[in-house]
Amino acid sequence: MEYAFPVHQSTIIAMRPGRLLLMLSFLFFAFNLVGQDVIFKRSGDSLQVKVVEVGTQEIKYRHLLDADGPLYALENYRIRSIRYASGRVEYFEENPIAPEDRAQQRVHAIKMNLLSPVLGYTRFSYEYSLKPGRSLEGSINFIGLGRDPGHFDIFTRNQAGLGLAAGYKFIKQPNYYIPGMRIRHLMHGIYAKPTLHLGFYGEDYAVYDFTLIGPTIKRRNVAYGAGIVELGSQWVFQNIFLIDLYVGLGLGLDNNREESYGARHWGVSRLGAANGLGAFLTSGFKVGLLLGKPKEDPRF
Repeated sequence: MEYAFPVHQSTIIAMRPGRLLLMLSFLFFAFNLVGQDVIFKRSGDSLQVKVVEVGTQEIKYRHLLDADGPLYALENYRIRSIRYASGRVEYFEENPIAPEDRAQQRVHAIKMNLLSPVLGYTRFSYEYSLKPGRSLEGSINFIGLGRDPGHFDIFTRNQAGLGLAAGYKFIKQPNYYIPGMRIRHLMHGIYAKPTLHLGFYGEDYAVYDFTLIGPTIKRRNVAYGAGIVELGSQWVFQNIFLIDLYVGLGLGLDNNREESYGARHWGVSRLGAANGLGAFLTSGFKVGLLLGKPKEDPRF
């Protein structure tokens, strides 16, 4: 036996437009999801939007479901990347220095420790800027090139030797800035620089014998090595001239046993005992010149 359940024709006509509208709405929503741009912010948040314009200072966008709505803006330095609807990903630099400004900056610098000749040596340094906030710096100490400070006017030290240092500089960049502001220079700012110091020199020293009228002068050869973290601040003026002030503290070794508590190594000094690891200190006041010809500004 067959049963028939009569359905009024008007009910079918009423249901079909509703289903059709629901399907069209779903397709429209899916189409918008496929065509969306995603902004990934440095804070970790993300925005699903339609990017309208990407400028040198900010990007402009509209909300995904409001194509004719208000236009919003977000500064470039707040954005880590944008993934466009096409699948292409664009990354944004963390540092707010524009590439065209960076091209105008000299990235090589020659420096001299201004007070070193008075202290019995002469230190020259070379710094190369790798990228915003990062530099390599190397130094050479010509021990003996400078005034011989002597030892309480009793005898001269006659120091002669060489010291080397190499470090990687982390320069603090601003964590905020005013849009449109021009950052002074890539090498400008406070910094921390882990540095390795090595050196070898000869010098005269005194051996006191109280049975004699004066000390006996002898010669010794000294070698030292130390790992020091230097903290400093560097100022760059007019892309030509710089000033660098720093102080550093770390650990090291030497073979100087005559001076058991403290030894001066012409650029670095041992503060602790001679046996085993000891505390090492360094400091300086450098002045320098930036080298190299800036590239032509691509905007002109």
